Amino acid sequence: QRIEEHQAWAKRDEAEIEANRVQLEEKKRELDIISSSLAALTAEKNDAEKRMNEALTALEEHLRSLEETRSALHSLRSEQVEADNMYSRLQNELVELESRQRNAEISRERLLAERSQIARSASELGKKLSETDAAAAAAAAREAAMAESLARAQDEVSQAQRRLTECRSAVEAVRAQEASLAARLEMLSAADPSSDFPQGAQALIAGACPDIKAGENMLGGLAGRIRAPREYQAAMETALRAYLDAVLVASERDGRAALSFLEKGQKGSARLMFVEAGQHPLPEPPPGTTVLADVVQCDEAVAPLVRRILGNVLVVESVASIPDPLPHGFVLVTKSGALARSDGVMEFWCPGSAQSNPVSRRHQFDETSSALDAVRRELAERQEALRKAEEAVAAAEAARAEAMKKHQEAAIARAQRDAERRMVAADAAAVREKLDTVEWEIKSLSEQDESGRADREKIGRRMKELSEQRERLTADIAEMSHDLQRIEETHTRLQSEATQRQLAHAALTQKIEHVSAQAQAARSRISEIESAIAARMAGVASYQESVRRLNAEILEIESNLDRWKQEVQERQAAVEQLHRAAEARAAELAGMEKTLSARRAALEEKRSLKAEQDIRLTEDRMRRQNLLDRILADYSLTLETFLAEPPPQWDGPSPTLEECEAKLAELRTKLEAMGPVNLVAIEEHKELEERYAFLTAQEADLTKSKQQLMDFIRKIDATTSEMFAKTFAQVNENFQTMFSRLFNGGTAKLVLVNEQDMLECGIEILVRPPGKRLQNVSLLSGGERTLTAVALLFAIYMIKPSPFCLLDELDAALDESNIGRFVNVLKGFTNQSQFVIITHNRQSIAAANVVYGVTMREKGVSSIVSMRFRDDSPAPDTQASPEEAPAPEPEPSQVSQQ
Repeated sequence: QRIEEHQAWAKRDEAEIEANRVQLEEKKRELDIISSSLAALTAEKNDAEKRMNEALTALEEHLRSLEETRSALHSLRSEQVEADNMYSRLQNELVELESRQRNAEISRERLLAERSQIARSASELGKKLSETDAAAAAAAAREAAMAESLARAQDEVSQAQRRLTECRSAVEAVRAQEASLAARLEMLSAADPSSDFPQGAQALIAGACPDIKAGENMLGGLAGRIRAPREYQAAMETALRAYLDAVLVASERDGRAALSFLEKGQKGSARLMFVEAGQHPLPEPPPGTTVLADVVQCDEAVAPLVRRILGNVLVVESVASIPDPLPHGFVLVTKSGALARSDGVMEFWCPGSAQSNPVSRRHQFDETSSALDAVRRELAERQEALRKAEEAVAAAEAARAEAMKKHQEAAIARAQRDAERRMVAADAAAVREKLDTVEWEIKSLSEQDESGRADREKIGRRMKELSEQRERLTADIAEMSHDLQRIEETHTRLQSEATQRQLAHAALTQKIEHVSAQAQAARSRISEIESAIAARMAGVASYQESVRRLNAEILEIESNLDRWKQEVQERQAAVEQLHRAAEARAAELAGMEKTLSARRAALEEKRSLKAEQDIRLTEDRMRRQNLLDRILADYSLTLETFLAEPPPQWDGPSPTLEECEAKLAELRTKLEAMGPVNLVAIEEHKELEERYAFLTAQEADLTKSKQQLMDFIRKIDATTSEMFAKTFAQVNENFQTMFSRLFNGGTAKLVLVNEQDMLECGIEILVRPPGKRLQNVSLLSGGERTLTAVALLFAIYMIKPSPFCLLDELDAALDESNIGRFVNVLKGFTNQSQFVIITHNRQSIAAANVVYGVTMREKGVSSIVSMRFRDDSPAPDTQASPEEAPAPEPEPSQVSQQ
């Protein structure tokens, strides 16, 4: 069995050997084909390499020619650029000169127009100045009118205040009179009414009599029951002189009871009158008389009594009015107190001697009360007059305030008009100065035009020469550019041919490598097949040797057959197992053979693809190198510089290569149309940059200087303001003292119009002479204004005196007393300053140390007389020196020197 197996295995190996031999023959034939193809490709490669070397040699020679042409063209272009730069500089200079000329012409035209406009402005400013003069005069006139209105308002205020003072004095006087009368009336009211009655009458009035009821039957004194008008009081007192202290009772019975009480009690004397009594008819009074009972006022209870005792009393005006003879039954009394009875009794009653009687006291009380009522009515009238006077003062002060406001407004308007006039005058002066400047600039521009014309002609000749040179260079460059273009086209063609030949050579090289690889693979396969055939033949030999060994072993085994059968069975089982494993391994080997064949086919396909990719890679490398050479030649960019550039930022979608090529050609055309590069632009930029740096430094220096000046100005303003405020306070204090000294009283002060801007604002002078109200200096009289000005001058001299002072007729508006105070104050400053006074006043002349007098002794001939006074000489030395001079004024004038 084993022999059969080994024989089967030997047959199998022999079959494989036969198959491998067939495959070996095929591979050998394939190798022969590959070898012949490799020989053909090698020959073709050598030929392609020869053609490639020839193309590269021609390309190198042509490249040297191209470089020489480019170098020559670059030299021409450099020369053209230099000429163009020179031409550009000259053209720039010419343009600058022409621009200067145009600017000068424009400036000249502008200056001419400006001169015309300035002339018109000067004319308009002249008219405006006249208008502002008229407006200033009108404002001054209005201010004067407002000053007069203010003065009138001040007078009205003074008069109203005077009337108010008078009314207040009258009210105070009336109030004092009212207080006196009220006190007197209070005294009269407080006095005991019964004190003027006898003791008996006082006891009856006090109700001491028990038989008489007080209030009902005891009616009190007669004096408290009757009264008469003021003009009849003396007549009534005279007629009732005997009854002035009488006590009234109701009836005769009450009178008797009172008499009994007085008699029994010895209470004192008393006169009694009872009201109830019979009425007797009265005769008809004579004409021209007045019945006293008709004018006397009394209570109704005592009216019958009054009628009874005064019904026959007639009142006449005077003693001369008393009828003669006296009418019978009548008593005649005058208003002054003279009395005449028809029974021959006459008397005169003096009111002063009857002050202690009740009627007199009653009359005093009534007179005082009436007088008090009259005084109170008068007080009310006076108070009403006072109220009206106060209202008049308030109205006058309001009118004065309104007038002062209008005067201030007029003063402000006048100041504004003066300021406008000064501004217009300053503008007119500035316009005149500007007109002179414009005239000078026009003349200067004309001179510059003459000098610029020669420069333009010189530059024009030089530009003509450069233009001819540029034309020649342009022609040479165009010709050489044409040659260079032709050479570049040839170079491009040669470069393309060299590239194609390099690509062909590379392709052949790749093909040879690929065929060599195929040949190497065939040889390897042949070697593998031969190795497999040898291995199979060795296997067949080993199998045959195993069969011979097995036959020998059979002989030996047959002797040991029984023992081995058992072993064979065991071994057969193992062999069966091994057979199954071998079959599995054979199947696996067959699968691996198929896989190996498939992979060999894939490897062959990959090798073909690799050969194609190698050819494409070589072509891409050649194209890349050509592109790099083109970039270096056309754009002067190395690979590193090109790769360092960032990718372009397109506005829209990325363009295609054809669009980029078209855009590049367009840009190259525009670049060539721009002409040569200005090689001196860097130098010009450097010069301009240096000029800019210089001007910037100058500007910074000017700005810094301006800031320093502004700081100095602010510092000066602050120092000046501080010094001015200090000096102003001293002057104000001295001014108040000097004003009081010159005016012998009063107050004065200086007020800044705007304390926030004391260096620019005005100063208001407010004064109050003795006996007047506080007011502006413009409202004072001429003499008061003069003394105020002198006070201010001397107040300044008290701080910083001047060595010399001229006063022209300063004392003309002063009276003698004011001149005396002025001279006394002036003498206090003679040790600090020298005063020259032009004056006509003798008191001022007498105070001088040196006197110069101008007089006219003859008509048309003036003489100067000088006198010098010395303290130790009582008689001054007089020298006269006549001088012939025309006399414009006939009055003599004197100049005194203090």
